Amino acid sequence: MDRVTVTGMGDSIRVRVPMKLRKRSGRKMVIVPEGMENARVPNADYQGTLVIALARAYLWEEMLESGKFNSIRELSETLGLDSAYVARIMRLTLLSPEIAKAIIEGHEPSGLSYRMLAKPFPILWRNQASALGITDTSR
Repeated sequence: MDRVTVTGMGDSIRVRVPMKLRKRSGRKMVIVPEGMENARVPNADYQGTLVIALARAYLWEEMLESGKFNSIRELSETLGLDSAYVARIMRLTLLSPEIAKAIIEGHEPSGLSYRMLAKPFPILWRNQASALGITDTSR
């Protein structure tokens, strides 16, 4: 069974979330591998919106880095989204591996929201937790 993995190497981070995006009744749905439906949601405060935003951020980053798109503007036009929105979502790739893992595993603090992460936060990983009001990311 595939598992969520977060790896950091030097100045980069790689988050792997095994999932598929599908449209059902006109809505985009995140489909996780069979058997992971409950395993990935360890607490009731799980915020799927943040996980989806992280997944999109890393997917879009990969699309840019692979050369499939030359700019955020080109990517956003293809997706039919505002380029400022795409840029805000892509900023989530700057989160420390510990914070990204906490969000993916559903261990983020209850006050942490996309709205909070859409605001500027420190790029240095060691300063992010305190700036975002996170006291413990080691769960």
